[in-house]
Amino acid sequence: MMKTLSVIIPIMNEVDTIEPLTDEILSVFESIGNGYHLCQIIIIDDGSTDGSWDRVTKAAAKHD
Repeated sequence: MMKTLSVIIPIMNEVDTIEPLTDEILSVFESIGNGYHLCQIIIIDDGSTDGSWDRVTKAAAKHD
């Protein structure tokens, strides 16, 4: 049976850490992904005012 692995990350004003964090998580997914049907990162923005959400969408487009 294939499994799903989800990582849920709450953020607030983390514009400089989004891309390094998602890159690292995706690297881990690649190393353990054999038994998983789906690996996903869910990012919840809690009212950032520094452009964090724009960086999230940029990172998502980079890895889509």
